[in-house]
Amino acid sequence: MKPGDHDPWDSGGDRAPVRRAPWMLVLAMVVAVAAGAALFLTGRAPDRIEGDDASKAAPLAGTHAATLYFSDREGRSLVPEERELPEGDHFEARVEAVLGALVTGPLLGDALPVLPESARLLRVFFDADTGTLYADFDAALVRDHPGGSTAEWKTWTAMVRTLRANFPEVRRLQLLVQGEPIETLAGHFDASRPVDLDTWQ
Repeated sequence: MKPGDHDPWDSGGDRAPVRRAPWMLVLAMVVAVAAGAALFLTGRAPDRIEGDDASKAAPLAGTHAATLYFSDREGRSLVPEERELPEGDHFEARVEAVLGALVTGPLLGDALPVLPESARLLRVFFDADTGTLYADFDAALVRDHPGGSTAEWKTWTAMVRTLRANFPEVRRLQLLVQGEPIETLAGHFDASRPVDLDTWQ
């Protein structure tokens, strides 16, 4: 280019805006399309895990299906209830989750609790050599139990059936209160020794 010649890409002169405008327009369109695509891709993803769809999703990892037994409305027998409970990182933690849910009571309207709602499970210990599960409760287990042979039978039977349904490793159950064995739960069944789950009637 010789000195004095006009440079069409120079910002000065009357012709520069006409030559530059198409390139600016193309660039602006590319940026707009790219921004719109990014907003679409990033903005839509959260909708898939929010709202009603989330409640219909499969059970979260870290849970397991458990079968719990509660009293029926007439108080004549026990009825099962299926529940999703925390998996836990070891065997005792899974047992605690199941027995803790048994204390909390049923979620379905056609069943009644089998343990005092005020009772609290303190801890469990499993002796794998003998298959004995030690379940330690606070004093409310005995203090707030309604009493009577039927209510006591339902408490024992609900625990036995619940353990049998979920933990085949457990063969015997020993109840403790504040870390100590008890003579009886409500005066009708011996609780001083472990109960054999297979022979309990």
